[in-house]
Amino acid sequence: MSYGRKPVYTPFNNNISFKYILALGIIAALSLAGYFSFYLHIATMEKSSTAINISGRQHMLSQRVTMFALFLIESKDKTERVEWRKDLLETLSVMEKAHDGLINGNPGIELPSEMSPAVRSIYFEPPELLDSNIRKFMAKARALANEPDEKLSWNNPNFRYILKAVNSDLADSLDAVTAQYQKDGEKHAANLRYMGGGALSLIMLTLLIEGLFIFQPMTRRIRKEADRLIESESKLTQFKTTLDQTLDCVFMFYPDTLNFFYVNQGALNQIGYTREEMLEMTALSIKPEFTEAEFRKMLAPLLDGSKASLTFETVHRHKNGSLISVEIFLQYMLHVDGTSHFVAMVRDITERMLVKEALQSANELLEIRVNERTAELMEANERLGKITSAINEGIIMASGNGKISYWNPAAKRIFGFTTKEAIGMDIHKLIIPKRYRERHIKGMAEFAKTGSGPAIGKTVELFGLRKNGEEFPLELSISSIRINDSWNAISTIRDISERKHSEKKLHEQSELLKQSEKLAAIGELASGVAHELNQPLNHIHITSQLLNKILTKEKVDNNACLEELNIISENVQRAVEIIRNMRDFSRKESSDNCPFDVIQAINSAVMMFGSQLVTRNISLGMNVPEQPVIALGAQNRLSQVIVNMITNARDALDFLNNGRRKTITIDVRDWKSGVAILVKDNGSGIPKAIIKEIFNPFFTTKPPGEGTGLGLAISHKIIQQFGGDLEVDSEHGVGTTFAIKLLKPKEENCENQK
Repeated sequence: MSYGRKPVYTPFNNNISFKYILALGIIAALSLAGYFSFYLHIATMEKSSTAINISGRQHMLSQRVTMFALFLIESKDKTERVEWRKDLLETLSVMEKAHDGLINGNPGIELPSEMSPAVRSIYFEPPELLDSNIRKFMAKARALANEPDEKLSWNNPNFRYILKAVNSDLADSLDAVTAQYQKDGEKHAANLRYMGGGALSLIMLTLLIEGLFIFQPMTRRIRKEADRLIESESKLTQFKTTLDQTLDCVFMFYPDTLNFFYVNQGALNQIGYTREEMLEMTALSIKPEFTEAEFRKMLAPLLDGSKASLTFETVHRHKNGSLISVEIFLQYMLHVDGTSHFVAMVRDITERMLVKEALQSANELLEIRVNERTAELMEANERLGKITSAINEGIIMASGNGKISYWNPAAKRIFGFTTKEAIGMDIHKLIIPKRYRERHIKGMAEFAKTGSGPAIGKTVELFGLRKNGEEFPLELSISSIRINDSWNAISTIRDISERKHSEKKLHEQSELLKQSEKLAAIGELASGVAHELNQPLNHIHITSQLLNKILTKEKVDNNACLEELNIISENVQRAVEIIRNMRDFSRKESSDNCPFDVIQAINSAVMMFGSQLVTRNISLGMNVPEQPVIALGAQNRLSQVIVNMITNARDALDFLNNGRRKTITIDVRDWKSGVAILVKDNGSGIPKAIIKEIFNPFFTTKPPGEGTGLGLAISHKIIQQFGGDLEVDSEHGVGTTFAIKLLKPKEENCENQK
């Protein structure tokens, strides 16, 4: 298709007058001036069209950058991430090169080095500052591409910036600069029309003068040439519009029929039709989303001049039937000769739509999660309000400077202050006893800086101050929360006055129970102890009778008397030792844990049984060190536990009638950072069905009247009070082992160790 041709000039008649030559010369000069003006403006428009195309392409590149960034974040495969990083960096390089060309010019691709004041304002002046925003966008994207895999997430600050920029300010600024380039191009086109109109006016004036003074045939010829100039101007305008977008697809069609009369090669490549096929088609042939009525309604604002251009997204149908997502920039061109047509510059936005769909899906998912979370938070907030109003624990929130900002009804019941009285008050002066305030204020100052402290995240017991001045024990749990860039402490407070009173009574009852159990053990061992005392007393009785006989003789054997007196002394010492051991065992002991000798405690417990194990054919083996073994606890209370262990083993062995030798073994060995005492027997063992219940109070397997069911429960509690543990391991038909595990003390001295 031809877009204008040069005027054809024939040799002038030799008889033409000087005026005609002058007029024709003026016409020629004006024509040449118009031609060169057109040429200069067309050259400028070519550069403008390149700038429009590349600035518009920057929008697409920013979308591609966002898409590759999204793929990089979402990808879980390291190999894929390497490819996405590569694609992201390559796209950034293209975007950076294009941006530098737009800013500094690039003669190689006909980008002007100078820009209009309006364009420069968009790039370098607020509020747009497009140059710095693009460079920051590219820097953030390049930083994201270089992030290690473990930092790639939706919360990555670089990624969040990219998402925000591409969906708001950056995208708007890119559209704004593209539109400004287009306006500059339209301004050049207007200048072209004005200059063309001016040249035409001068030409017409010259032709009018020539027509008045020169031959009529020549006047007709000049008019004919003027018509050709008008046609040339129209063709040139058409030619200019086809060059506005060199890298995008260009479609031209008539307003009345909607038939295409020109498509560029890019359009043919996009749609898949030949040029001949396209010239037989209308704009509706490739737009399946529009009916003719809808399409003409959309074109109406361009035809009536209410809009200069339209930009919209739709789909084009390829020759093979596939759909292509496109963005269309549509203008209505009205020429001086009365002819008009539409010019559509079309850009394939398939990749951008993929990114948009991905972003939309992500946004929808995010919105769903936000809505769900908001609903959950609202429900939780409502539930929290009801809970904090209903619970018995006081809840107080205070800022880093100690000012109370929340005070629930339970806090009022505990401390006596109303919410109105408490809010805004200094928590230290209001509810902390005076002797503790300085320490609390120092801790609060550190908390205000770091949000941490020795009591944060823990439950501690301390004293509070009621409105009436009464101090009382309370249990306090503190957690930290950051609100408006400052730390706040949330305290959960429980009045434990009654609990402390109950614990005191329970402790007293527990001590009485332990003592009674100890006395019960003594009572159970009474027969054995009596037997043990009976032996030295018998020895004393028999020896005293023998000594009496010796002394009644006429001649007294002093050596024999001394020998018999030594026997009496030894048996008295033995009886004294038995009685002292009984007295020490039955003595009420302090509940404090101190270093003590484990071996001495074991020996005291074993001595309690005397020979009663032998009378039952039970062998007691001791595998203990000769030197003292120090542990943390109380000697007398450990002896009580050992007595209980041996007593249970003795009773279990009483039921063993299989002819096997009955044995009890006490073994002392190291255990991690402490001492382990193993009390073993080879009885019938404890059934697995009840082994988990043997430490429960009042649980016993003995016949009624023969056991309280408290021995093991008290023993277990005693060992726990030592900071140790009591474990049992039993196998049916083999025997039972109780393992007493005690901690070694950090210091070897204790005031209570006596």
